[in-house]
Amino acid sequence: MRSINKNFNLAPEEWKRKLRNKLATLIREGANHRPTKRIYNHALKADLAVYYHDKCGYCEQALGNVQRTENFYSIEHYRPKRGPHSYWWLGYEWTNIFPACQTCNNSKDRDFPLLDEALRRTGPQSPLTQNIEDYLNDQSRKADHDYLLEEQALLLHPEVDSVEDYLAVNFNGMLVPRPKLTDVKTKRAEVTINCLSLNRSSLQEKRKKIIDDFQLQLKNELVKSGFAEPTKAVLEGSFFPIYQSLIEGLREIQVFHLVYECIITEIEAMLFQGIINDLIKDYLPLDEEMKQMLLFFLNRSWELYIEELNKALIP
Repeated sequence: MRSINKNFNLAPEEWKRKLRNKLATLIREGANHRPTKRIYNHALKADLAVYYHDKCGYCEQALGNVQRTENFYSIEHYRPKRGPHSYWWLGYEWTNIFPACQTCNNSKDRDFPLLDEALRRTGPQSPLTQNIEDYLNDQSRKADHDYLLEEQALLLHPEVDSVEDYLAVNFNGMLVPRPKLTDVKTKRAEVTINCLSLNRSSLQEKRKKIIDDFQLQLKNELVKSGFAEPTKAVLEGSFFPIYQSLIEGLREIQVFHLVYECIITEIEAMLFQGIINDLIKDYLPLDEEMKQMLLFFLNRSWELYIEELNKALIP
């Protein structure tokens, strides 16, 4: 899961045209209204896929080709359009929808937990009118408006919340709350992880594989350089191509983007400590002095790479 910058005031024109035909029915039926699946068609999915780089808005898995089938992934309603806590007036709200894989969508279902149930909204702030422009321009329906924010939703919204401030990935590929959060922020992180099953085995294994692959590449390079000459490997930049691949993982199109960010910000805990442990297990016993020396050289190689990267960015 990562933060997405979607223009809340730029709903697709085709989406607006479809809404014109649905608005009268929505107003007439109110909470009994049932949106048809056809309105969430390929064109809308394609527009959302651009913002989300063809990834699930929750788990960050690739969604595939948007032209493949009508049902290859779901249009997720952050606040549910049906169910015991129906936000029926938000069923067509541009800021309430984003792409989600079927597994995440099914895991969440119609759940929408709040910090305090007494704060739940049960209807729109302003009565709906037949004027489509009024509907589109009513700010109180937008996900970042105080009317909805004051509910204190526990589930993170990728277009509203700074997701990276709440969630981290540990060295086992598990999604966890970031340390030193407030109690409320920790609860929001935990509810999001549990509600969406973001630590299901398939996701955890894929995140762990990214970490393991980088560890293996660095370990092999270290072994190839010879334990007796780590200084040479560091000074010659032997690890730089591996670090470059790691930095490229920060691109918005990258699946499991958060994994790369967490590796980079906690590289010693996420990669280097594991490399040292593998060396001890696979090759030779290392005394504490040797472990600290190797750890020093790995950290120094990363520092040198960042220095070179910064030089390249200076015009």
